[in-house]
Amino acid sequence: MRIRLLTLLAAGVLGLSVLVAAPAGAVPATADDDSGFILSTTQPGGPGQAPMFVGNGYLAGRQPFDGQGFAQVQLPGRTEPLPTQSQVHGFYAVAVPFTPPGLPPSIPVERRAALPAWSTLSYNDGSGAYSLSSGQVDNYLQRLDMRTGTLTTQVSWTSPGGHAVDLAYDVTPDRVHRRAAMVRLRLVPHFDGPVTITDLLDGQAVELATSQGTSHRGNTQWVKLSSVGLGMTATVASTVIPPKGAKVRPAQTSDPLTAGQDVRFRVKSGQTYEVTKAVGVAVSADSTDPATTAIGASKHEASLGYAGMRTGSDAAWDKLWQSDIVVSGDARLQRQVRSALFALLASVRDDTPWAPSPGGLSSDGYNGHVFWDSETWMYPSLLATEPAIAAESLQYRVDRLDAAYRYAADTGWSGARYPWESAHSGLEETPTWANTGLWEIHVSADISLAMWQYWLATGDTQWLASKGWPVLRGIADFWVSRATRNSDGSYSINTVIPPDEYVEKVNDSVYTNVAARDALRFATQAAALLGRHASPKWSRVADRLRILFDRTLGIHPEYAGYPGDAVKQADVTLLAYPWENPQPASVTEADLAYYVPRTDPLGPAMTDAINGVISSQLGLPGCPAFTFTRRSVDPFVRPPYEQYSESRVDGAFTFTTGAGGFLQEFLYGYTGFRWRGDRIVLDPSLPPQLTGITDSAVHWRGRVLRIEVGPEQTQVILLSGAAVTIQTPSGTQTLRSGGGLTLPTRRPDQTPTTNLARCHPTLATPATAEPPEAAADGTDITQWIGPTADATIQVELGQTVPLGSVTITRNPVTTFASTSGGKGVAMATKSAGERVEASVDGSSWRVVATVTAPTLRDDVAGDGQPTRYVRLVALDATDTVPLIVGELSVQRQ
Repeated sequence: MRIRLLTLLAAGVLGLSVLVAAPAGAVPATADDDSGFILSTTQPGGPGQAPMFVGNGYLAGRQPFDGQGFAQVQLPGRTEPLPTQSQVHGFYAVAVPFTPPGLPPSIPVERRAALPAWSTLSYNDGSGAYSLSSGQVDNYLQRLDMRTGTLTTQVSWTSPGGHAVDLAYDVTPDRVHRRAAMVRLRLVPHFDGPVTITDLLDGQAVELATSQGTSHRGNTQWVKLSSVGLGMTATVASTVIPPKGAKVRPAQTSDPLTAGQDVRFRVKSGQTYEVTKAVGVAVSADSTDPATTAIGASKHEASLGYAGMRTGSDAAWDKLWQSDIVVSGDARLQRQVRSALFALLASVRDDTPWAPSPGGLSSDGYNGHVFWDSETWMYPSLLATEPAIAAESLQYRVDRLDAAYRYAADTGWSGARYPWESAHSGLEETPTWANTGLWEIHVSADISLAMWQYWLATGDTQWLASKGWPVLRGIADFWVSRATRNSDGSYSINTVIPPDEYVEKVNDSVYTNVAARDALRFATQAAALLGRHASPKWSRVADRLRILFDRTLGIHPEYAGYPGDAVKQADVTLLAYPWENPQPASVTEADLAYYVPRTDPLGPAMTDAINGVISSQLGLPGCPAFTFTRRSVDPFVRPPYEQYSESRVDGAFTFTTGAGGFLQEFLYGYTGFRWRGDRIVLDPSLPPQLTGITDSAVHWRGRVLRIEVGPEQTQVILLSGAAVTIQTPSGTQTLRSGGGLTLPTRRPDQTPTTNLARCHPTLATPATAEPPEAAADGTDITQWIGPTADATIQVELGQTVPLGSVTITRNPVTTFASTSGGKGVAMATKSAGERVEASVDGSSWRVVATVTAPTLRDDVAGDGQPTRYVRLVALDATDTVPLIVGELSVQRQ
């Protein structure tokens, strides 16, 4: 096998990077260079491995581990196989959606339809088509280059007939030409004889569409589609570029949704051959003649050739990566950050007015609908890094303003009411078995916040007048009509579902009311800026909306009558960020401490990103912000491409909502960056686990800044644009073009403490969804949970000291399980006991004490012996009574 791999290298088949094939059975690679831009695997479809998708922001396709084609992949924890779908913005059908068991079927709603799989370029030597499930597979390597949006698959394959060949597939959606993609196959045979390469537009992948015919002309073929129920049309075309002397003929297919063409030629051992297909896609949502458009796109792409296409596409990706987020001190976290950013960028672009769904373009997850996920979770990261793309995301809402007015009127309200789930029409597309479409109305305020943030970020008065103001005005009128006046003159918003979807039809949701209040004020401020009329009702209702507060507990109750139950996801904590509700830091901290232990860990991935941003903002002593960062990513990403799943066990995939929330920790959390109309706000901090975070290009009102957060100082460089005013905790300064500004970096971990364990390296056995850092980050808000009989948590003190006391604290409330119905239960802490052990070298341990009846605080006397390591060993822990450690504190004697 080594000889054949060297043949590929000599022929240039592997491109510029010299790669080393892993031996059979090797552990899957997570990266094969040090850049953090390459993710790879040497074990196709190994345990827990999920296939990657690539896209150009308009079209995308998930690719099987074979490197091309279509497959159904079974992932652990998922009840249904994951299809490698091909998606495009704007192609919708009307059909009955999935209904959970035991609920009445929904009426039909708009659902995004899937296209034929366009990447198939199948190799066959006459004894069977290439497949990882047949023949003999050696030297397998699949790698995603996020710098160029290219997925490359390399394999040495011996066919059932005994013929050996080296194959290398490249799948690259064209970032310049949004309707186009290319697939290249390079092969080096080790035999002489005939081969057939089949260019297939594979109808197996089609969902919710019917065939309107297939055709073939020369080297070009196409499939015409019509979406079920809605009748939208789409065309997928491909033009094959064969090797010299090869013959191209239509392939026989029995599926009316499939088109195929065969490329036949004879090969000689050791020579390199190349076959390329150029793909074109068009839909009636943005083309008056999808067939002509798609065929033209395919032929134009073919005229460029693969190398020509890559020249332009790579340059376009390079421009996007100028807004890179660089994380120093944690190589895997760097790859996770880049994978999250790539997932967003593969699903959006600056010439397509469409907002991303929770799965982006990776799948038809959530029917391809648009939720608050777009404005609250994905949009803020785009606004800071790619404002032109952010504008197109908002344009989706601007284009559907008339539909929002219609929806409000149809449901008995005034103004513009945006639906909870939106698709092509802009009307409510929530499946009728779910009540969220009836009562989860905060989405309209979320859209207002995004509109206002765009104004703060760009200062584009023309945009505000023509696009932002009409939306803000319409939403404000909706909130006035939706508010109910109380006998004391205050206003309530009743019968809603808050972001915590475990409750329904509650009154005065604190999130909904704060969001509605601010949406009303945004409209009033926009009117003043533009010299337009502001309804006096906007201010009257905003000033008198009930914002609940419990003075005894010092927190915001989630809604009127909230009993302290578990919540699904971030809700009240969102008041501090992104809404910046004016409240003392003590209230923000109290809300965080109250709701984190009550949040269901089996909820969606976004919650801990907010907790991380708020922890950074508060500067809580220790390093809980990094714990939240770990909690916001590690339990949710799937190997080998670090793609987000919606929950720890299942849900939408790839969950671009979670990716967007995660990125906000690095753009708004550790930097303290906040939008203002006349300045920007910075308040940088850094956890000890990292050595630096750099936001390479943050955009504000025509300026581009680089923010480099270091362990002691933060450098802010104005790369382009006019001078900018920067507000910091130490004062306000002016930064001029080409100049730099040095700010102190806050280090909450360096807050004085007698706890020798705080923020020191921790290890846990077994590895769990809860990061071990939670046991020594300075707060019992975060907790480490060990569910096995022999679970252990260990901390290295960084020095050898005579052991004084050891204290284990636990939060009085922790949520560590969900009921069978999917709703979390807030449970009083019931922890297994523990054995406290100490060591000098981390290998020889002595027992210091045994705690058989744990309480919320266990104080253990030390033995005064030299100690560098302390660990807790569970006493018969189980998944229902685990070892729970809120904080492990160690004192010197």
